[in-house]
Amino acid sequence: MFGKGTNAADDIGYLFGGLGNLSDIVNLKSTINANNRTNAVDQVQLTAYEGQPDGLINHGNYLGPSGTNSPLDRCNYGTEPVDAIDEYSFTHDVGYYKNGADGVPDALFNTKVLDVDKGLVAGARNILNNPSGYSDACVSWASKVNYTFSGIVGFKTMIQNSYLYQSRIYNNR
Repeated sequence: MFGKGTNAADDIGYLFGGLGNLSDIVNLKSTINANNRTNAVDQVQLTAYEGQPDGLINHGNYLGPSGTNSPLDRCNYGTEPVDAIDEYSFTHDVGYYKNGADGVPDALFNTKVLDVDKGLVAGARNILNNPSGYSDACVSWASKVNYTFSGIVGFKTMIQNSYLYQSRIYNNR
């Protein structure tokens, strides 16, 4: 035995429970962030983010790490999405911002934004299902987004469903 349980299924339940607890903490932090958000725009961050060339983890104006500023404010300052995948990323950023989510912990563990992540995957798949209507760069980034966020969606779904799994184990004792 490697865990607290009496069998492997119990040990898996404890593991899922730990992930669920971590997710709860991240969700609580995001709720506090959302309640404390202001619409003040950090001009230095806006200037630094706009117009950067595509890199390993960013494309256009919204695909990639975008900090804690409101994407709506950035858009109002004239920072428009450059193509379809950037527009889906903008919508994704708005969903994260409204839920107080930002950073890697929220991307991986915040189940409150699971539907936002699913929307980004659906948008990427729309592009991939009809690639002839888009630039090569747009299709390439849609493929990267689909690959990355499909895994994240699966992981968050597992965390979200861990509560159901745990309750079945504990209720069958």
